[in-house]
Amino acid sequence: MNKDGTIVTIDQGGNRGKFKTIGLTFNLANYKPDYKRAPDLGENNKEILASLGYDPDQIDKLTEEGVISKAQGPKNPRVQVIKGNEE
Repeated sequence: MNKDGTIVTIDQGGNRGKFKTIGLTFNLANYKPDYKRAPDLGENNKEILASLGYDPDQIDKLTEEGVISKAQGPKNPRVQVIKGNEE
């Protein structure tokens, strides 16, 4: 992360590795953003489909039929924002 926080490095874990992205470009009193990795493909399928009204049995059937992939979960559960001048 650069000194003013406008550029941050996020470790996506697994094969995706680290990437730099734009952080918060302005300051807000008493607010510090919490940067997190993006979910892996399919990681939050159940949560999304449930919010759309699918019940657990329907979601399981979609997974069994190969319509959606089975969530693999995060490859690196200890992923965090990289602080400092690490490249």
